[in-house]
Amino acid sequence: PMPRSNTSKLILIAFFSQLYFYSHVGTLYLRFRGLSFLEISSLAGIILVTLFLVEVPSGVLADRIGRKKTYLLALGFQLVGEIAYCFANTYWHFVGTSILAGFNWAFISGCASALLYDSLRYEGREDQMTRESGRIRSMEEIAAITSSLLGGLLIPELELGRFTFAIGLTALGVAISLLMALPLEE
Repeated sequence: PMPRSNTSKLILIAFFSQLYFYSHVGTLYLRFRGLSFLEISSLAGIILVTLFLVEVPSGVLADRIGRKKTYLLALGFQLVGEIAYCFANTYWHFVGTSILAGFNWAFISGCASALLYDSLRYEGREDQMTRESGRIRSMEEIAAITSSLLGGLLIPELELGRFTFAIGLTALGVAISLLMALPLEE
């Protein structure tokens, strides 16, 4: 059964959205796709610049359309980014996925915490913000550990099919988290 409180849902969403089964071989995948080390390094910068440029506007949008809708947008950016990452095969395609990742990070950074706080306040438990934030962060770490270990089993050899399968599983985790976020309450 689905958890009833927003807090429980946010904890599970954190787990599924952080199952990066390919994180341990991300650079190898990009090299496999033909990117140079300079191009690979620039992608992290593109993510950070996008995050910097979109952080404040995403907060304004969250205030205007609501935290839930903004959170759903963030997960949507993440899902589209993972699907695009799976099929990207040029530097410019990966630039596009990096921009989507920057949007995801910017949109999710503030609205997830705000949604959690609002939910706890509604339940009269706002004094538990630190505890619940810690539970969410712990679940993200558990997902990172789990997906890294499983990723080693999924990608024992450097083959495109294995890379794309692991990326596809990551996208599936994000899709599950997006579906779990639909019944969140504002």
